[in-house]
Amino acid sequence: MNNCEVDVSIQTKEWGDVPDVEDICIKAATTAFNVGKTDSIDSDKQIEISVLLTGDDFICELNRDYRGQDKPTNVLSFATIEYIPQEEIEINMQVGDILLGDVVISFETTSAEAKDENKTLEAHLSHLVAHGVLHLLGYDHEKDAEAEIMEKLEIRVLAELNISSSFLERTEPS
Repeated sequence: MNNCEVDVSIQTKEWGDVPDVEDICIKAATTAFNVGKTDSIDSDKQIEISVLLTGDDFICELNRDYRGQDKPTNVLSFATIEYIPQEEIEINMQVGDILLGDVVISFETTSAEAKDENKTLEAHLSHLVAHGVLHLLGYDHEKDAEAEIMEKLEIRVLAELNISSSFLERTEPS
C-alpha cells in the first residue's frame, strides 16, 4: 500500500513551464519514500511530504537562515523531526497522520546545473526530490559510510524512475 501523499506547491512561475512538473515531483518523492522507508513506517496512516518549487531568492533566504550559508542552493530538506527514532514513528503512527517534512528546490540553480552537466531538467529535478526525501527519512551524506548508503538508495530510486545511475557522477545535492 502506498501511504505517502505528496503536496507540490509552485512558487516560481518558471517551474510551471516544465511539463508534468507536479507528476515528476510526486513520482520521485513516492519512489524515494518507498525505497528509503524502514519497516516501522509501514502503516495504514498517511505520510505527508511537501515539495516547494521556488527560486534562488527564496532558497537563498532559507539557506542563510537555517544553514548559515548566504547563497542559493539546489535543494533543502526540512524534516518535521530532526531524527526519527523507530519508537517515535510507531507512537506517531498510532496517533494520526505524519508530516514527514518539506523539500524545497530552486529553479535557477537546478536548471543551470542541468544545463552545465548536460542533463534534462526533469531528470535532475527527480534526483533532487528523491535526495531531499531521503534526507527527510533520516539519511545523510556527511560521513563516508552514510554517503555510501544514501548513494545506493539514490541509485535504486533513479533505476525505478528509469534514470541512469551515471546521472549521479557530477552534481551532489546540498
